[in-house]
Amino acid sequence: MVCFYIIIAFVFLHVICDLNYFLRTIFTVITSRFCENKCSLDDVTTIYGLCTLQDCDVFFKSIRTARLVREIDFARYHFYERVGIYERSIQSGIKSLQGSTMTVVYEPLPIFALYKITTKLVYWDERSLFFEHEVITLRDGKVRHLLISRQYAIGSTKATTKVLLKGLPGSSNIPKCPSHIECWLRSMQKSSNKLRNKHIIVSIIALAYIFWDVNYFLRIAFTIGIGRLFKKKCSIKDSTTIYGFCTTQDVDIFLRHMNNARYVRELDFARFHFYDATGIYKNIKAVDGHALQGASTIRYRRTIPIFTPYKVETKLLYWEDKTMFIEQKFVTFDGFVRAIVLSRQNLINVDADTLLKNIPGAESRPECPEEIKHWLDAIEISSARLRKKD
Repeated sequence: MVCFYIIIAFVFLHVICDLNYFLRTIFTVITSRFCENKCSLDDVTTIYGLCTLQDCDVFFKSIRTARLVREIDFARYHFYERVGIYERSIQSGIKSLQGSTMTVVYEPLPIFALYKITTKLVYWDERSLFFEHEVITLRDGKVRHLLISRQYAIGSTKATTKVLLKGLPGSSNIPKCPSHIECWLRSMQKSSNKLRNKHIIVSIIALAYIFWDVNYFLRIAFTIGIGRLFKKKCSIKDSTTIYGFCTTQDVDIFLRHMNNARYVRELDFARFHFYDATGIYKNIKAVDGHALQGASTIRYRRTIPIFTPYKVETKLLYWEDKTMFIEQKFVTFDGFVRAIVLSRQNLINVDADTLLKNIPGAESRPECPEEIKHWLDAIEISSARLRKKD
């Protein structure tokens, strides 16, 4: 029964963690500590391995790169223990962290082949140790893989490697940086600069989305741009049309249909498109004027379900000296008017005659529709009541 529980525990450990990795690390450190002599920083250390079924690629022919990167961990721990870096790191509180690895494959390492990994410290600077690892098959002495790794020494001081290596055998002979490592460092520097630039751009975009409704401004620019490129100018009495699609950003809390506020938001895009297509926007800019929404009423006749395309039709119904009255309709592709909107646009620093000058269809003012008359009466009654309260 005890054996059964031991087997269950052993299997469970294999499931939740890479047990072989920890066992191999412990074995490597113990054998290097008790069975091998200490060596200098400029010496080469060697560990041995066998390419098993756990190491091979999907074709069961050779070792995969991920296992080689795993193997150099053991080679590095072995080196640290033999030269005294591991003991020194514990004393000084300096930790080692893999910064980068370069792998060069000369020939594949076959499955079931015995091999050795030689490790040499080829260079160090204030913050990093640079190792070269050669993977050599024992049967023919061929170098199958070359791996170069950069280990960051992380501590409380800036010159951490100086503290880490001080007094160790060979630490007085600081090697010159090999040319291939110099090229590698330059390559990583270029890559880091690109990533930093990308991070800056991503951060700016993220902040923009946090502090502004970026999609609102993009949609306005897109709507006006498409209108200018692909649609002809129209008369003030014509209807203009833009198209939309109810996405997950538009729906209500039940994720079923467009929420009430998004209807009003869509009206802005349709109105700006109408202004640009008729020439109103150009005349407003010429006199530094502005059209400000003064009132609106919207009647929701039927919901626009999620993932439903629709169009917004915009038409100028009537205007006075300082106001314009616009009708807008939300129409789905089945022809049903889902919502209808009346809005009053107050003209700032410009009058209607100046605004509509030289615009086709503005020669004669249309009669005020009956629904607008009643709506204006309702607004006036509401305004009078508010004035009494004030």
